[in-house]
Amino acid sequence: MTDNQPERTLLLDLYAAFHKSGQIVEAAVDGTGISAEDFAFVSIVGLREPVTPTAISREFGHSLSTVLFRAGRNVDLGFVERIANPGDGRSFLLRLTPAGRDAWRLAATNLWRVVERLQARLSRPAGEVQQVLRELQDAFDEEGAGARAARG
Repeated sequence: MTDNQPERTLLLDLYAAFHKSGQIVEAAVDGTGISAEDFAFVSIVGLREPVTPTAISREFGHSLSTVLFRAGRNVDLGFVERIANPGDGRSFLLRLTPAGRDAWRLAATNLWRVVERLQARLSRPAGEVQQVLRELQDAFDEEGAGARAARG
């Protein structure tokens, strides 16, 4: 590291925040049946249902194969179901099952309590922090598109 480089970079700080947020999610979902790894997936299905795997892939930046793996896993667990896509007979839609909805609500309730405590600890309104995070996601999207274009 040179003298003009910061001790911690933006990406290192993001990694640390991501890791710590994962620990918080693990504690919040404990006992709900939904794993911390699957909470975001189940949440996006619940918030957007019925939703295509492609839409989930775009929103989270996961590969379609990762989304399909999570979908299959949560179908097997009984939290998500596949239904026919009336707009495209070649694809399917995802929605929560009643058991998935119950587990998701419990996990989300637990997590919301934590979110309220976290928001109270912030030095600025949570909406401002979320706006910065969304801008950062947009910047990541642009960087990824530029890198893909450069590769040809």
